[in-house]
Amino acid sequence: MHGSRIKDPALAPSGHEKIDWAARHSPVLNTVRDRYLSDGTFDKLSVAVSLPVEAKTAYLAVVLAEAGASVALASPGSFFVQDDVAAALSERGVAVFASSDTAPDSDEELLAALETEPDVIVDDRAGLSRLLHTERRDLLQKVRGVSEETTSGVAKPDGLRSSAGPIIQRFNDKRQEEEEARRKVIEEAAAKKRAEEEARKKAEEEKRKADEEKKNLLSVDEDLFGDGASSRASSVPKEGTPKPEGG
Repeated sequence: MHGSRIKDPALAPSGHEKIDWAARHSPVLNTVRDRYLSDGTFDKLSVAVSLPVEAKTAYLAVVLAEAGASVALASPGSFFVQDDVAAALSERGVAVFASSDTAPDSDEELLAALETEPDVIVDDRAGLSRLLHTERRDLLQKVRGVSEETTSGVAKPDGLRSSAGPIIQRFNDKRQEEEEARRKVIEEAAAKKRAEEEARKKAEEEKRKADEEKKNLLSVDEDLFGDGASSRASSVPKEGTPKPEGG
């Protein structure tokens, strides 16, 4: 774990109170944590987060860390930093690179987060993505995916498209693989359903033929033996019936 760079560790107590409050009032995030993050998905993954350093985003970082990830949080700008939250978060197993004293136009904290060599990036205004493609292209092949908080951040990669080839190509390839896998599953399910329907129809047809054959055999038996048997049965005197005279 990389060491944090924060303004004042002594501010942590009030930061813990804010994070705890956010934890109690984050039902959706808590549900996601309980349902999807307890299976080891994030074990040993490195996650770099660039978001305003305040209670809600700090709790997101805590949840990811508790799910097994190695989390580094950097502020997208010094005016987005609550120093007490940064101090508290650094005591909860998250590497924090955020201080309200940092120069507003500095990329120092974002670059520090990229030093953790992330597998996954949670970005704001494409700060980490921009530096990934301009300053730290050596890390591109390791990154599995990037999420973006803002619409402006989503638009910015258009300007980086010429230099973003590797990660975009990997994303497109991955999406194509997933679509092909999904299509294969759908096709296999449809084929299985067709086979089951054909087997059902075949079984019904075989039963119909068997029933028809049985019916035909019974009809033949009646034709061959039905009338003769009745005649023979009627010629046999019943017990106690007087025999005809002279018989």
